[in-house]
Amino acid sequence: AKWSSRVSMLRVEFSAEFEQVVN
Repeated sequence: AKWSSRVSMLRVEFSAEFEQVVN
């Protein structure tokens, strides 16, 4: 459970940074 929540948080941060780079 801890790992899945941790991974989802990292994924959200990564997608946010990726969107900034694309824009």
